[in-house]
Amino acid sequence: MTIKASGRGGIHETDLSAKQPTTEADTRVSQPHGDAGRAGGDQAPARQGPQAPGRQYPTEAAALSPASPARRQRLPRRWRIRNRREYVSLQRDGRRRATRHFVLILRPRPAGGCRLGLTVSRKVGGAVRRNQVKRRVREWFRRHREHLVPRDVIVIARPGAAALSYAEIAAELAPPLRG
Repeated sequence: MTIKASGRGGIHETDLSAKQPTTEADTRVSQPHGDAGRAGGDQAPARQGPQAPGRQYPTEAAALSPASPARRQRLPRRWRIRNRREYVSLQRDGRRRATRHFVLILRPRPAGGCRLGLTVSRKVGGAVRRNQVKRRVREWFRRHREHLVPRDVIVIARPGAAALSYAEIAAELAPPLRG
């Protein structure tokens, strides 16, 4: 390899070797496993057959099967407003009622009981808080649906709704929905 360098006195050429110098000992030193938290060697093979999901015992898992009472306590799809077209139509034609933590949009239905639509924006809180509000409103609606006037209802949560307990949500939703 030839390197040309220019300085005050002109161009100087220097021959440098491209060969790496050899060292006396290998620089790699054998040490125990680098991650002290991991077990060395082979691991036990995965267990065969069905396992209880999510650290639940088989009896608990059986209680969560589709035939369980907990499964039947969900708000059925036929009681929900699910598509955008229905939401837009209801927002355009429905009557609005406001409470401190919710805005309700109501429109009478000729038959079939009440249906519920929920809107909980990020202004209410993070995903956990929004889902908590939705679960509580759905649960109240599911328990009291038979006593409500047949109509479509959209419940829009306002920012303070995440701080409400189930009892506070029930107290706030009952008067406008039952009347």
